[in-house]
Amino acid sequence: MVTMEPETTPTPNPPPGEEEKTESNQEVANPEHYIKHPLQNRRTLWFLQANLLLISKFDTVEDFGALYNHTAFKFDSF
Repeated sequence: MVTMEPETTPTPNPPPGEEEKTESNQEVANPEHYIKHPLQNRRTLWFLQANLLLISKFDTVEDFGALYNHTAFKFDSF
């Protein structure tokens, strides 16, 4: 329960604190920021040296982007 006592001396309103600013300026999250964009088919990335080596499988654009950005080697075709 919250109670407020009346002030005895009038004081000017201080500017809102940092905590109050964040609460009043909250934005609604855009679904585009957290919805993944599916590919038509699941893809597999293989590494060919002497044998085939499975690197990863992905089925969304975002998963491919994360895989591409975190590989030690770069793809020649892109």
